[in-house]
Amino acid sequence: MAEINTLIVRESFGTYGLQGPPFKPWDNFKKDEEEAKFAVISPAGNRFAVGNSSTVTIFDTQTGGQVAVIRHRMIKAELSPNGKYLIGWENPSQNTDNFKIWSIDGESGPSVAYALKLSKPPEVHFSGDEALFARLATNAVIFADVPEFPKTAKKTPESLNISRFSVSPGTGPVHVLCYVPATKSGMPSNARLFRYPDFETTIASRSFFQADRIDMKWNPRGNAVLLTASQDIDKTGKSYYGKSMLYYLDTKGEAATVQTDSDAPIIHAAEWCPNSNDFCVITGKMPNTRAAMFNNKCEVIFDMGISARNAVHFNAQGNLVVLGAFGNLGSGNIEVWEVRKLKKKISQTQVAAVTQLLWLNDGVHFVTATTAPRMQVDNNFKVWDFGCQMVHEWNAKKLFFGFQPFCSPTPPKFPDGKLEGLVQKLGSKPIPRREETQKATAYVPVHLRKKGGAGALVPKAQANQSKPESAQLSETEKKIKAARKKLDQIQKLKDQQKEGKVLEKNQLDKIATEASLIKEIQSLELE
Repeated sequence: MAEINTLIVRESFGTYGLQGPPFKPWDNFKKDEEEAKFAVISPAGNRFAVGNSSTVTIFDTQTGGQVAVIRHRMIKAELSPNGKYLIGWENPSQNTDNFKIWSIDGESGPSVAYALKLSKPPEVHFSGDEALFARLATNAVIFADVPEFPKTAKKTPESLNISRFSVSPGTGPVHVLCYVPATKSGMPSNARLFRYPDFETTIASRSFFQADRIDMKWNPRGNAVLLTASQDIDKTGKSYYGKSMLYYLDTKGEAATVQTDSDAPIIHAAEWCPNSNDFCVITGKMPNTRAAMFNNKCEVIFDMGISARNAVHFNAQGNLVVLGAFGNLGSGNIEVWEVRKLKKKISQTQVAAVTQLLWLNDGVHFVTATTAPRMQVDNNFKVWDFGCQMVHEWNAKKLFFGFQPFCSPTPPKFPDGKLEGLVQKLGSKPIPRREETQKATAYVPVHLRKKGGAGALVPKAQANQSKPESAQLSETEKKIKAARKKLDQIQKLKDQQKEGKVLEKNQLDKIATEASLIKEIQSLELE
């Protein structure tokens, strides 16, 4: 029997459920006729909440029945890992608390377990078992034992100057990753991993230069985390999209910089495989980026080559991954790869104007959608199987704000027979593309574009005409420039070494090449 997938769909005229494919109304769920502000699902997949202009209603994902109704208007909300608590944010007010944690399963109905008056939403996290609650305050993280939210069980030292943090998921020991920004005195930014409640002993750490943004992603098991540190401007000029680095830290004390074989220091996407051991990274210059799978030793398992891609989506079973080209790439290119046994691309297609892509719980189908407010016309969603065959299409009557599939912590087994059938059908033939591809194009930065060159992509011939003067250097001049750049990097490493930073082996090896680089420059200048 085919796995039944359930979607919650938000339109301008209401919120309702669908089951399929082929998708039909979910009879157990009563449609909310009012436009929803948000619809969220608990990480455990057992409950979901829908909020409109006056109420927030919590439902059971198995039966579709109401669990509780909170008659308050909230701007946004999220559910705790097991759905026992709702974290709500209301419009700031001078007289009332606007950040509230609601206990859903009280005998007399939902009740406020914790409330604060704040000017902006705080960063908060529950532990995976909902036994611990953490909130970021000024330069510190405050922990409370659930349900005693107002009582402080532990507080990190304010001397750490924490500005962001993340708590490990899962039911194992609770670990906390803390981000400390760079100081005006010259101390670099750093990330430190602790095991709660000991914040005196750092398990693993990583230092790096100032970051404008950071992103922390734990693996599902909660024993390793990927940290992306990004800067809006790349001072080296290699990337128009800024600069970013990817770091790996785990609860065993290992920490490393993820080295990617790309032509520019920018991370477009980094996602964990559901097996918690591997992860996929997309990096490099637009539009031709490189994708690769890494293991938990930060070693490349296999290279997926260079193509136009900036998004990674694993199915729940962890054997398939979609690599997509959306947003500023605009091509809508979608590739499906088998990453467990075959380690190869098995299908591809193109879908226009994709603003949302998610796998369904069966791991066989994924959904692409064109949603408001980003797109005000042609709102729709399409369901595809892993062979990139469209099996269902649905068009919105007016505005479509998005969908949310139900996914369980223990997804159904993937039907390997279907995959084997597709592979046998393809044989050694090249993967067919379902739609016509665009002509080869090259990215041209805004300041180099001429009149009539609207858009980020222009024909390669025109792009070559717009190359900066530095591209006309002779081979010798290019070699000198490259060697001097390496010397600059070595000097930065030596400065870090003087400040007491412990360098990695590959960084020490780079410093050892300084004398040979100086001789190389001297000999090149004599040519």
